[in-house]
Amino acid sequence: MKNEINQFLWKMFVGLARSKQKDMAHLARIRAAMLYVKGVQTMRLTVVGCLGISLLCVLLCGGFILFHVGLFFYLPGSIAVKGLILAVLGAIYLLIAITVLASLSSERFWMRMSKADETVKRAVKNESLCSGDKEE
Repeated sequence: MKNEINQFLWKMFVGLARSKQKDMAHLARIRAAMLYVKGVQTMRLTVVGCLGISLLCVLLCGGFILFHVGLFFYLPGSIAVKGLILAVLGAIYLLIAITVLASLSSERFWMRMSKADETVKRAVKNESLCSGDKEE
């Protein structure tokens, strides 16, 4: 009798799972389409951002060069003094650029900016709850 009940329950479970299979596949296709659209949107925004950054870099380099050429002609003194002043300015700008690039390309910065660190914490927290551990 117990075996027949188990078989009945198992057949009922399999039938229910098969009846919901099409709905779940449909939901999965909808979710995949949503993710695809979000991926295309992200790619578009990335391309637009790269174009904007490229334009800003060109303008920045042009302004940088024009500033130093103007400074070179405007400064009083000998060529050696002008060269020393421009070399010091160039070294300062180089150090600033290296510092900014190092901080912007760090993994910690990107994890915080994208909030991936929070996502990982939530995923680990939910995983530990699923494995039977109690929440602290």
